[in-house]
Amino acid sequence: KSAMIGFIFSFTITIFLELGLFFMFYTYPTYTANRRRKNIESNLSFATTYMATLSSSGAPPSTMFRVLSKFTEYGEISKEAEKINRDVEVFGMDLVSAIRKNAGRSPSNELKELLWGLDTVLTTGGNVSDFLHEKSKSFMGEYRRRLQQYSQTLSLLIEVYLTVILVGSIFFVIMSALMSIFGGGETNLFMSFMQFIVIFIGLPVVSTGFVVLIKMLSPS
Repeated sequence: KSAMIGFIFSFTITIFLELGLFFMFYTYPTYTANRRRKNIESNLSFATTYMATLSSSGAPPSTMFRVLSKFTEYGEISKEAEKINRDVEVFGMDLVSAIRKNAGRSPSNELKELLWGLDTVLTTGGNVSDFLHEKSKSFMGEYRRRLQQYSQTLSLLIEVYLTVILVGSIFFVIMSALMSIFGGGETNLFMSFMQFIVIFIGLPVVSTGFVVLIKMLSPS
């Protein structure tokens, strides 16, 4: 019996490790793209406000991207601005072509919307400053809405975690301990094995999943 339990234990650990590695490598590209998208969208309203301020001061659009690329506080947006500035100054592309190129490969739909809008304004000779001010107001309103939605979702997730995961784990440990007391030797070994799985594998995995889920849902 002990050899059988040892085999089941080793097999379970191996399966968990293999599934964990597969899940990590399979989801990493998507996770990276989502992380960049979230970083862009959490900073976009502030970066757009800054661009609108630069445009109001009379700075040409190419200067906006050059200055924005030097502000690392804006995260991925600074990197996107650096790509546009590099295409213009290093590769000799005109600003509109550089904007179109980077708009097509951006992971954020909101940034695509901003860049394609800039493309239209620059092509038609519109007022860049007015456009950026309007977009900054729109993005700021959307950012506030996401913060409020995240706050409500976080409260719900905390309640689920406390009531289902923690209370459920404690209830299982108590019930399995009682079954071990009233059961025989084989039942005692099996319940000890199940307690080990729940406490040292199941609970940490689920808790880690909750942490990852919360970070994925976070707007910043």
